[in-house]
Amino acid sequence: MLRSRWFVHVAAIAALPLFLTTMSLADTNVRPQFSVGTSIPVNWGRVDHGQTLGAAIEVEQNSRWSVIAEFEAHWLETNELPYLTFAPAPMPEFGSATLYSGQFGVRMHVSRTSRIRPYVQAGLGVRVGSSNDEPVAVPFGAFLPPLNPVPVDGPTAHVRLGFTTAGWRGAGLFADGSVEALLRRPGNFALAPLRIGIMLP
Repeated sequence: MLRSRWFVHVAAIAALPLFLTTMSLADTNVRPQFSVGTSIPVNWGRVDHGQTLGAAIEVEQNSRWSVIAEFEAHWLETNELPYLTFAPAPMPEFGSATLYSGQFGVRMHVSRTSRIRPYVQAGLGVRVGSSNDEPVAVPFGAFLPPLNPVPVDGPTAHVRLGFTTAGWRGAGLFADGSVEALLRRPGNFALAPLRIGIMLP
């Protein structure tokens, strides 16, 4: 069952660049992007900070609109001490998670020609955990760790706000912030990455 879920999630991520390829027309421009940043967990209980590394492929339809496929890795952890336990067995790790997310979005540049171009983006995606570490966390407001692991992966939706110095078909730097929430549990386990990066022509 777990293997089948993993296969479905990976297949969904792999389908994103194929979709972008079918949308590529003669007058469009495809440019790669790379980013680093801090990943802020929202309503994760003890998990309170992290880092992110990402890559993306943007297909510019014109100077206003583009579609984009993004791939990000998140390493989350906590600064708090583990929960006290009186059981002789080792306590499960509820203070860290390694996650991978694939997203497809539509981006609108507010300005077409200015040197600094603000943009807004919205889209859907999927989040999965690493194959060697079950991604679990304590839900918001929980007093004790749950008896059963609580999954923090699944289908997601995101909204992103940022700005870039890259013009239409050009290269430049960018900075943005976003919120990524699970569609099944939007109140818990959200991510709010803040990123800086580079766009190549």
